[in-house]
Amino acid sequence: MTLHTSADAPITCAYWDEVVAEDGFLGLGRRRRCCTYAIYTDGTYYYSENGTTGALAYGGPNNLPAGTVDGTNFRDVFQATIDALDRGSICIGEGVYEWDDDITIDDRKNIIGAGVDSTTLRRTTANKTITILPGVAWTEGIYLTQMTLDGNDLDGTILDVQTGRRCSLQYLRVANSNDTGIHLSDGWGIDMNRCYVDSNDIGVLSEVNGAVLTHCILRFNDTTNMRIISEGTGNVLIGCVIEKANDAGAWNLEIQGGTKEEWADHKLIGCSFEDAPAGGGNIKIFNRSANDITGVKITNNYISEDGTGIWIEEATDTKILANHFRGVGTGVDIQASASDTVVAYNELDSTTEFADAGSGSMFRDNLGYNPVGNIANPFDAGNGLIEVSGAAATPAANTDYTVSGMDIKISSTDSGNTDCAIMLKDPGGNNVLQAALSTIDHMYVPRGFQLNWGAFTGAAPTVTVSFV
Repeated sequence: MTLHTSADAPITCAYWDEVVAEDGFLGLGRRRRCCTYAIYTDGTYYYSENGTTGALAYGGPNNLPAGTVDGTNFRDVFQATIDALDRGSICIGEGVYEWDDDITIDDRKNIIGAGVDSTTLRRTTANKTITILPGVAWTEGIYLTQMTLDGNDLDGTILDVQTGRRCSLQYLRVANSNDTGIHLSDGWGIDMNRCYVDSNDIGVLSEVNGAVLTHCILRFNDTTNMRIISEGTGNVLIGCVIEKANDAGAWNLEIQGGTKEEWADHKLIGCSFEDAPAGGGNIKIFNRSANDITGVKITNNYISEDGTGIWIEEATDTKILANHFRGVGTGVDIQASASDTVVAYNELDSTTEFADAGSGSMFRDNLGYNPVGNIANPFDAGNGLIEVSGAAATPAANTDYTVSGMDIKISSTDSGNTDCAIMLKDPGGNNVLQAALSTIDHMYVPRGFQLNWGAFTGAAPTVTVSFV
């Protein structure tokens, strides 16, 4: 690493040119950044220089200071530098830096590499973790950026953020752990921006309030690319690519209810979910306690390829709005334990279906072929329901049918019968039409309204029910 000194620097210190992403995802441009300490290696020794004086502070062949810090051990040099820093930046130059023991980072310290392709911190001992620890009043103002954290296919979490507040992880690659790549284990307000997390067992595990992931890529992780456990609330994913989980039966993203009974309010916005593994799917919303997970919102996402698009069980008030489903076996699969799910304004292709066994579900204004429950007959005389179906059918006489699942369009011919008197009623059973009709041509009927074909005789009417 080349260090520079200049009177033009923001404060009196060494500075270097940090790689940043100006024109690409992981760094093409550079910007000048001040370094309180600078760590670099010559391939044998690790050096930590004071950014203000340029003096060697830790490590090197003389094991500074006074023979106490092993200059051949990166972890010891790095940890000594972290501990000596009250606040400021530690810059780590190009090269591979191997760590063999736990590393802890606390308040108000920025750790900056030379780019994800240039600076690699590689673990050499299993179950050793880089941990962002709580400080005086929760960890605050920590910035970790521009490097690769390599788990070296060993057991143990690579990066554990504990009690984080305003902790920012940017332009990182975190890969190759037999456990979890990044564990957001406690706290709130953690920001992950343009991070690439791959080839772990679990890519990202979040148990915090208010974690925000923007433009991250999570892929090729085994059990799941990301698991959100609702001990915290309000996790938000914006513009992320989450795809290609490895294990059969795995899900690209899992959102689990926690032990707390509260509004989860997690949001997925403008993300891409693709290439789900066989037997699994893209997004699974489910619970692991007695309390339903509530208030998940999935909007403006692209959900594609194999498996189920979204699976919902033991969840309440889930909203699935304005997504594009393409090529999935079942777009949204709502289980009997789910309630009050809203599925609206989505776009579907000709192979995508919706399945609904939940209570209080609402399907409205979805574009594409989406039979609710994939039913063959729109009429359920036993329960008095009429639903979207792929085939024409006939109603029973003198039976009220309530529109279930979604708003519908209905066409009905009298087929030569007599006394066919179609009446439309509101959800309270009050007549809406001034006069009964013998035929209907593409009438719009809202969810919850009722239809009755009267006491017809002879051949039953032929009815087609389609989505709006």
